[in-house]
Amino acid sequence: MAPADDTAEDATKSEAPTPSVKAKAATSTATAVAAAAAVDPDAPPVGTSARSTTPIPEVSGSGTFNEEIGIETPAFHGIQPEIALQYVSSRKTKLGGLYQGWLGHGWGLKGFDVIERASIGQGLPAFNSSDIYLLNGEELVPCGTNTVSPSCSTGGTHATEVESNRRIARDSSSANEWIVTNPDGIRLTFKSLTAITNANPAPGALSDLYNSSRWLLTSVSDTNGNTVAYAYTCPDLFVCYPGTISYGDTVIRFRYEARPDQIIMANGHRFSYTKNRIKTIAVEVNGQLKVAYALSYNQAPFSNRSRLVQVERYGSDAVIASDGTISGPTHKPIRKMAYHNLSYSYDYAPNLTAPPTNGDPSKYETFTNVETFATTDMNLAARDELLINRATRRVIKEQDSSGFSYTYSWTMTVNSFGTDGRAVYPRSITRADYGSTVHLLAYPGRYFPSVKDIPYSSITTSSSGYRTLNDVVGTAWDQSISDGRCSSSSYTAMCAALPSVSSPSTDPFSLSQSFVADPDGNGVDQLFKFTSSFLGGSGGYIVGAADLLGNGQGAVIGGASSITKVLNYTGSSWVNIRDASIDCRNRVCALADVNGDGATDLVQNTSFSNGKYSGLSIWLWTGRDYEAFIQNASFSGSPLLRDFDNDGMTDILVADGATQANPYRTTYAWGVWYEPSGARLVKSPLAISGSNISGDFNGDGLPDFLNSRTGVLLSISGTGNPNLLRSMTLETGATVSVDYKPSSALPGADMPLMHTVSRISANDGKGNVSNTDYAFSDALYSFDLRRFYTFGAMVKTLPPASGEAARPTKSLLFLKYSSQVQ
Repeated sequence: MAPADDTAEDATKSEAPTPSVKAKAATSTATAVAAAAAVDPDAPPVGTSARSTTPIPEVSGSGTFNEEIGIETPAFHGIQPEIALQYVSSRKTKLGGLYQGWLGHGWGLKGFDVIERASIGQGLPAFNSSDIYLLNGEELVPCGTNTVSPSCSTGGTHATEVESNRRIARDSSSANEWIVTNPDGIRLTFKSLTAITNANPAPGALSDLYNSSRWLLTSVSDTNGNTVAYAYTCPDLFVCYPGTISYGDTVIRFRYEARPDQIIMANGHRFSYTKNRIKTIAVEVNGQLKVAYALSYNQAPFSNRSRLVQVERYGSDAVIASDGTISGPTHKPIRKMAYHNLSYSYDYAPNLTAPPTNGDPSKYETFTNVETFATTDMNLAARDELLINRATRRVIKEQDSSGFSYTYSWTMTVNSFGTDGRAVYPRSITRADYGSTVHLLAYPGRYFPSVKDIPYSSITTSSSGYRTLNDVVGTAWDQSISDGRCSSSSYTAMCAALPSVSSPSTDPFSLSQSFVADPDGNGVDQLFKFTSSFLGGSGGYIVGAADLLGNGQGAVIGGASSITKVLNYTGSSWVNIRDASIDCRNRVCALADVNGDGATDLVQNTSFSNGKYSGLSIWLWTGRDYEAFIQNASFSGSPLLRDFDNDGMTDILVADGATQANPYRTTYAWGVWYEPSGARLVKSPLAISGSNISGDFNGDGLPDFLNSRTGVLLSISGTGNPNLLRSMTLETGATVSVDYKPSSALPGADMPLMHTVSRISANDGKGNVSNTDYAFSDALYSFDLRRFYTFGAMVKTLPPASGEAARPTKSLLFLKYSSQVQ
């Protein structure tokens, strides 16, 4: 199952997220259109220039903030391009649909439709027969016996998930193009990269990427033969950028500048590099400039992400230099944007968790000989719980004939946090154990379509040899927990995968290891047991779970020798699909999505000397293999991998000098910057008294830290989150400001974290301020599809009209397809 901090964007990345209809397209057009309108993050637009009013942007059931800045284009028989710079607050780093990385963070270019190949679950293409196709991020349903759609009945090969009454036909002959025909006869033609670049790729990986990965819009024509032609420039394969749009006497030209923050995305075989961003859009008629737009950016602190901060419109007297710089006497900003910056602010919350107690000191002493910490979202509320496993040896002071007596116990405590992270609700289970614990193991997972269970194992040793204390702690929606699930037949397979003793003289952990994974990507985990020999021999261990295609299907990475094994599940067994030349011995590797493309990358400690590691390497996954992007960079300590600014990319933290006995140390953070000169680690100003024990306890999307046995450092994000659009200055001088609230603070929002609009304030610049507040509830999220559809309800509190004592409210209920959601 995908972690909460990297699925929130995936859940809403589709330009029109809609209920799945795999076998049958939507049967009720009216119902489907209503559903799409409720959840479409692209609609309705704010408006293009807002010359005379201060509009309150509409907010739909998705809860996201959406803004469009329209580009003026001359009319042409009703098929002229409708181009807009389009912001959606739920977007992060992963690209797709209208979000192609040509602008700043969160901004896409509307008007350039695209068809993309993907694996099931909207991940990287596998380039096999199971792949799917996406039109602007919406899955296309193949026409088949059970597919009911006008497209299929009129010669199409595919239909949209929500019925659009468009005929969608793929020509898989040598033309290799898609034709989308609207009900009014307007035809959109999409061509492959091979056709656009006139390439002649060799069979294999290049052919896959050129011929069958992406099809770009190349023309729009009506029934009278009028045509709008779209041309591209492709200097950075496999990425193309809009070059020109030509129709009648009009040419629209796009000019670019180099990005300081290159976007590197796996494409199933290699990497695609987005190296440029739009600098200028110019509209020419009869060879003369009519209007031009200059786009300005800044770079986000910590992550270095490009952020669109101004769009300025120039008149026909402007001059555009060869590098795209515009100058001229007639110009005016039509939009200025400001974003939430990472503040590095934390607040200390003391006395939240309880340390072990020794009891009556006159009778016995208590020693905690093993203690482990883990963080996971147990009840799917987008707030992490803190799991503490403790193994305790108690020494009875009264002597008997055999001397001091001893008792052993195992305790699991699940600490749940309130919405602000300050209220803690601990629940504990304690069992008698067999001896001194050598391994405390827990495998939390979503093994059923509900909240998580926690299979556990305490491996102990005594005069009788090694023994295991195994069972499953179950959790409930009311946050209660209970033990003893292994007695249920529903848990037989799960419990059989826990460690077991084959010989009292042999540590079972040295023979096999258990691990939780969701190999089929259906949102339900399974527990597997791997032998050390299968993982690579003596010392073989599981590095972690890996999402190789970014589609929710979990693989496993095993390390033992100088070769790291990539294991995939066939439905009945695990097979080794890749031997990566990465030395992960001695548990020096960890896994995370470092570049934000949804696929799991690998971080490796290197250069061991004087008892510690002083280097770090980062290997990005292409969809087929790992490639090194940073090798042996100077870095001291074992990395803690967290998304420090909630942009979808994992960052590198370290608690300097932390050990298991003393994990509470000064904590630092590094961003991974992908610059034109290469990738590098950049240290941030963060220096807090934290630890290598981290989770999101207050549900704001930013990491929190234990900084003592009982206290927590909680991030302070206020009414925003790093890099979210917070305010706009319109052409009139009026401003629109946006506040956000995390979904973890909303009732019934059991889903990965996203930030919803909570208030929009409009200031007309003349002393008049109006506030509109939003409250969302009852999220509709499918864990098996990893897709967010809509909130079930929204209450909108409007500004008071003249003479009104109280602000009016408007309640909206959106459609729910509860039968499709687990």
